[in-house]
Amino acid sequence: MQARSIKQTLIHIAAAVGLAATGAQADWYRGDGNAFAPAQALKQSQQFSQQIDARQAWQQARIEAGLRSGELTLQEFHALARQQHGIAAMKRQFLADGRLDVHEFRHLDATLDAASRAIRAEKYDAQARGYRDYHPRYN
Repeated sequence: MQARSIKQTLIHIAAAVGLAATGAQADWYRGDGNAFAPAQALKQSQQFSQQIDARQAWQQARIEAGLRSGELTLQEFHALARQQHGIAAMKRQFLADGRLDVHEFRHLDATLDAASRAIRAEKYDAQARGYRDYHPRYN
């Protein structure tokens, strides 16, 4: 009877060690032991991407409104649109690996800040917008 209980005890210990080893093997890539790290990184990347998309949409709306209102010349409009296309290309390049990390987000954010300043400068530079708006004071 005692031999049987020792055998069962050894089987239970081996099973527990085997399960522990399997769990440790499944957790090898995490490094910090945080089971949610990959999911959190993906969620953060999606949030970064949404913030960048929202800022770009807002800036594009500002550019188009400036053209409609006459605050931007056609040349200024095209220059600002090219700048926005460059930012979109940069974002696509950063997302080539499937995620947008903190450093890439900060770089895009700083670039969007510069683009916002450029939009403001072009909208309020008081240039003549065409023949109807010509005034010698502005030229």
